[in-house]
Amino acid sequence: MYPKVHSPIAVREEVLKWPQHTLCIYFEGGLGNHLFQYASAYGIAKSKGMGLVIDRRSYILTLFDMRPPPLTYNHVCECSRRKVIVEEKPCRFDPHVYDFKPNRDYRIRNFLQSWKYFENVINDIRQQYVIRQPFMDKGTEILRQSVARHYGDIGDVVPDDLVFVGLHVRRGDYIKKVKKLYGYRTAPKHYIFRSMQYFRDRYPHVIFIVCSNDMKWTKTALEGKNDAIFMTGNEREVDFAILTSMNHSITTVGTFSWWSAFLANGTVIYFRHFVVPNSQLRNEFSADFSDFFLHHWIPM
Repeated sequence: MYPKVHSPIAVREEVLKWPQHTLCIYFEGGLGNHLFQYASAYGIAKSKGMGLVIDRRSYILTLFDMRPPPLTYNHVCECSRRKVIVEEKPCRFDPHVYDFKPNRDYRIRNFLQSWKYFENVINDIRQQYVIRQPFMDKGTEILRQSVARHYGDIGDVVPDDLVFVGLHVRRGDYIKKVKKLYGYRTAPKHYIFRSMQYFRDRYPHVIFIVCSNDMKWTKTALEGKNDAIFMTGNEREVDFAILTSMNHSITTVGTFSWWSAFLANGTVIYFRHFVVPNSQLRNEFSADFSDFFLHHWIPM
């Protein structure tokens, strides 16, 4: 009845040997940015036969039970002898990032927001991005109680064939004037309604699990929708755990949406008009956005 719960995949434990040359990450931004930076740097390092190292204080290590664990360091990446690799644009694939010989240690920075950097290691990334059990357990219990309460309130029983669709609504700083001027957009109500209807048309019993950093706007927008359950008051790690456990996903804007949908690994609908045409932000993406969105995701 309830959606899948990701559990750590059994991996044979090996003594990790420090490789001759390594690539290390300069983490920037929030959770979704970090996930792109790690996954992309991991894919680049693998393609070059190098090791990847991250700061042992990195946030992703508190969220994920990564197996095998990545190589970690304290301050080795601050070493001035490391040459820095910087991509041209943060949201498009840059083949020139690979124009280096793996005969020394490097640092890589910028946002690396293209799935093409880790296309060669997608299965590895899915195995490493396994959310730690306390977050999953808490999310699963919150979801169970919320669904039971919702169906009890409408005087019905929880259907055995219930399909869970995660809906993440990102607003927050995206509605600020400076963000709008740069080219950011937020998803309007009509996009959310059309995306929800897509799943209603395909499944007899569907429930939308809604997470947002602007729940006031989201609840007002979805007022009267009796197939939506709002997740309020949770840590972002718990919201992320819940969204990744869904059968399918509706994203709006931002990398938090992107990664929760990627890890849920069901049908994904994304907001096609998420940037202002001819804006500075639009120039950071490839012509058809195919470097950012996976080919089988559905624009709407």
